Amino acid sequence: NLSGGAGGVASGFVSSGKRGKGLAFDDVDDFVNVSNPSSVNFNQQDFSMEAWVKIINVSSGGIIVGKSNEDLATRQYTMGYTASGTLSTEVRNGVMVEVCVSPVGVRAVADGSWHHVVVTVDDSGTGTTCRGYVDGTYDFSVSSANRVGSSNANLLIGRREVKFLEDWFSL
Repeated sequence: NLSGGAGGVASGFVSSGKRGKGLAFDDVDDFVNVSNPSSVNFNQQDFSMEAWVKIINVSSGGIIVGKSNEDLATRQYTMGYTASGTLSTEVRNGVMVEVCVSPVGVRAVADGSWHHVVVTVDDSGTGTTCRGYVDGTYDFSVSSANRVGSSNANLLIGRREVKFLEDWFSL
């Protein structure tokens, strides 16, 4: 709900999106709460996260999209950016075990330009591999013997479920 009603808030659509219109976040308190539908709870499944972003302000990194909060036991996945302005991801098994926590990517995403960012998660049944891409170019890969777990956290665009300053981002 982009008008401030139940389900989350955002500043609304703007005319300067990469393709048509997009959401504008003010780096203060804007986010979208998708809630916790089963369709975004990827327990031991392959999935991907994808977004067009234009990140203008980088202070200490932030979350682009994620099903996560500050309680490690309920984190499932996030795609974000680091304090140095590169793509990052975190995938956990829902009970505090890291599945994929990315190294620092090498391609800048927080430079004031539009970027297409993707993180793929391949849960093969014997382990998990997470790969990051920026503008269609491979950026990083990290693998683990652990598998993706489930979480009761809400899917949020623009922050973790619990607000900490580093979790807001400016597009």
